[in-house]
Amino acid sequence: MMVRCFLLEGENEAILIDCGMMIPSVRAIAESLTEKPVRLALTHADRDHVGCAHEFSEIIMHPSESMVFHNISEAGADPDRILTFVKEGDVIDPGERPLEIIHLPGHTPGSIAFLDRKNKWLFSGDPIQDGDIYMFGIHRDMPSYIDSLTRLKERVVDFEQIYPSHGTMPVGVEMIDALIEGAKKVCRDDVSWTPKTMFDGKTVRAYDAGVATFLMEG
Repeated sequence: MMVRCFLLEGENEAILIDCGMMIPSVRAIAESLTEKPVRLALTHADRDHVGCAHEFSEIIMHPSESMVFHNISEAGADPDRILTFVKEGDVIDPGERPLEIIHLPGHTPGSIAFLDRKNKWLFSGDPIQDGDIYMFGIHRDMPSYIDSLTRLKERVVDFEQIYPSHGTMPVGVEMIDALIEGAKKVCRDDVSWTPKTMFDGKTVRAYDAGVATFLMEG
């Protein structure tokens, strides 16, 4: 399961957005690309995004992801690790490059995007993409997902490119509308589904909404 990690360099430090999984040393890779100190920031706590988090002594995330994060990321973790919690509207500034936090609950309760104000880029995590969007499990919520993207539509003047964690990259802001409409069709049962077996053997319903495929409880 491929996930993108983004290294955003400011004047004082670099922010690594997500860290993947099953990588021998994502920190070493990041540090080979910059001379600045590197901090880790997470879009959310799904395993493919946090599997290498034990390599970092400070981790930036939304507090709603903390329980899931602790459950899957403790092995080999620094006992003095600092979790820095952020919320909607907070700004991380690695130096002359403010990154605004936009809370997008639905895919997970604490999913966040990072708005690079200087370059007008949005690093969206999983909610905005043209691949498979996981919406099965007790912490996924399709109505919240639709509400989040509807709120995000009000901010489209603030960014020109979207950099998702999966699928095509970059994508345009028009994908937001397409995903809202696709998700609404799934909720109305206007989209047929096919069974899909996941890597852990679980079978889910795959709803191909055109722009993306929503994976729901089987």
